[in-house]
Amino acid sequence: MSTPSVASYLQSLTPEQRKVINHLRSIVQTTAPNAVESISYGLPAYKFNNKPLIYFGAFKSHYSIFPTSSPIATLKDELKDFATAKGTIQFTSENPISDNLVKKIIRARLESI
Repeated sequence: MSTPSVASYLQSLTPEQRKVINHLRSIVQTTAPNAVESISYGLPAYKFNNKPLIYFGAFKSHYSIFPTSSPIATLKDELKDFATAKGTIQFTSENPISDNLVKKIIRARLESI
């Protein structure tokens, strides 16, 4: 059995989904250049100092970012336009999340690690 990879995850997506996920990857790589990319829970994931930093995925009708609960609580006012749960932020192509907000989410998570 082969180990899942980010490349194989990306191959399973539509071109639009691949573009969004690759864009999120580039934001993580520039905001947290020492984060390590892998697949976790079947999704592209990044760890920093061996702790979960952020995960994300493309689904049928939305995209999700999984930054753990602390950034969601910290940035709850800025996330009011998105569906959120304890550790999840959902957005769509029609209501995308801004690059600046993704960077704030990553920085908030880095601070909590």
